[in-house]
Amino acid sequence: MLKNLFRRKGDDKNDSEDKLIEEILENEGDAGPGQLISDTQKQTASSKRIAEIDVLINGMKEQTVPLYPGRLLVGRDPSQVELVISELIVSKSHCTFLVSASEVLLRDNDSTNGTYLHGEAVEECRISEDVLISLGRKGVVQLHVRFLGEDSGESSVGDTIYG
Repeated sequence: MLKNLFRRKGDDKNDSEDKLIEEILENEGDAGPGQLISDTQKQTASSKRIAEIDVLINGMKEQTVPLYPGRLLVGRDPSQVELVISELIVSKSHCTFLVSASEVLLRDNDSTNGTYLHGEAVEECRISEDVLISLGRKGVVQLHVRFLGEDSGESSVGDTIYG
């Protein structure tokens, strides 16, 4: 199911992306979309937390969500996504994080207002360091992805001031 979600007409996926999707599918098992995130969040002992996502609305941190290996759908519609952001600029199913033990892939789900990294619209990108992602061009809604240090469980980069 996950593989079909990211196969669009005319897409040519390279081997590393296919490998990442396969790795995530193996970790996902037969869990359904709604079941995946809650099961994943409960496996703190068996799965290592890779990163955290701070959800910022107008520069103010609203919540922090742990990022474990698997899939995390982000959007406005609680029946379609695991991370719900109730802002009109956010599409019902805005973007998806695919997380393996070693990397994170961010994909825009053909959202109306787009997904931006460093001011550039992205359809898909690999994330390997702390970044600020905007849902929509205006930057009203931002996701600050913070990777965690190897042993400490703390962010590998110091606290950031949002502005």
